Amino acid sequence: MALILAALALLQSIDATPDPASLAGAYNGSRAEVAAELILRPDGRFEYGLAYGALDETASGRWHVAAGSVVLDSDPVRAPAFSFTDRGRGEPGVVTARLVLPKELNPQFFSFVLVGPTMSPVEGRVRQGGTAEIAYDPAQPPRAIHLILPIYDLVSQEFPLDLKGGGRRIEVRFAPNDLGRAAFNGTRLPIDGDKLHFERFGEAITFRRR
Repeated sequence: MALILAALALLQSIDATPDPASLAGAYNGSRAEVAAELILRPDGRFEYGLAYGALDETASGRWHVAAGSVVLDSDPVRAPAFSFTDRGRGEPGVVTARLVLPKELNPQFFSFVLVGPTMSPVEGRVRQGGTAEIAYDPAQPPRAIHLILPIYDLVSQEFPLDLKGGGRRIEVRFAPNDLGRAAFNGTRLPIDGDKLHFERFGEAITFRRR
């Protein structure tokens, strides 16, 4: 009897999986201050777009259905790249950081962050001219600095700082590559009738069939 019940439960779970063909179509997830679109094509391709505040994001790739969810896998995406240059000594107790960007990007969306084993992280917003001056306690000097772009939850690798002789001047060059192209890898959107549930950048989005 136990085997029969287990077999019936398995058949029910299989029957509950939606037919992918029935899910193909256009979905809208827009609401106040958020614009979101998802297109699931019958050939297994998808197109996605999100606009939220200063953030604009797109993606394309393949989709399929598994375990009650639509699963998204993006086409290959080139991640942003960072390169670091130590420009030598600077003002004592201060790290002067310069950010070099393509002209189309606003430096004021970025921040530098000092980190160390005995200190709390210290953030310095980048000014319009592309620089940030970040003061630190010489008694608890940072060991490294990294760059963040909060609107995309983007964090660079840590770049070591040599502060034995006082402050430091550093420069970071940022290559956006495919910034704004989402790299979905097995991202699941649970199916709820004609709706798909999605969470991105801390926002809950409900895609509804148009």
